Amino acid sequence: MNDASAQLMVDPRQTLVRLDRAFEVRRSLPLATSERHDIAFDDIRPVSEARPTSDAPESTQVGAMTAISDLISKGLMVQALSVASRLRIADRLRHRPMEAAELASASKAHAPTLFRLLRALTGLGVLTEDDESRFALTQLGRALCGGPRAIRERAAFIGEPWIWQAWGNLYESVMTGDSAFSARMA
Repeated sequence: MNDASAQLMVDPRQTLVRLDRAFEVRRSLPLATSERHDIAFDDIRPVSEARPTSDAPESTQVGAMTAISDLISKGLMVQALSVASRLRIADRLRHRPMEAAELASASKAHAPTLFRLLRALTGLGVLTEDDESRFALTQLGRALCGGPRAIRERAAFIGEPWIWQAWGNLYESVMTGDSAFSARMA
């Protein structure tokens, strides 16, 4: 690993803290028992601290920076959804809201870190958190429940380390023409 790669390594717990802080908590999204079925990722509004860096009109530059910031953040969203899928969080919340400690016990996860993941999922509109710190599914989150036509397994798969490591080799692949997946497997 070169010095540049070492500098890019991040403690996953710190990533969750940043993800939790990077998205507005959307408590207004309905619980899974609601009749509303029109929740989409467009309803989720990332918080951005974009600042203009050129002579372009400020509103245009800020809008572009916000859009790029949102695209960059999507990788973090994928990991949050993947981990939630691997822990079967949606299945555990299918019938009733639960506190983070109860979910941690059921999934054998570290409770404080799982709490931060749940808060990040709340910011993404997958979960809601009530005044008693219980988490529940939204209609969007219900799509992660297991069963016929479930997307849970795809979400878990996309976040697997070997997939992410191969994508981490994209630069070398573009520069050499070699397959990023082949470089990962070597």
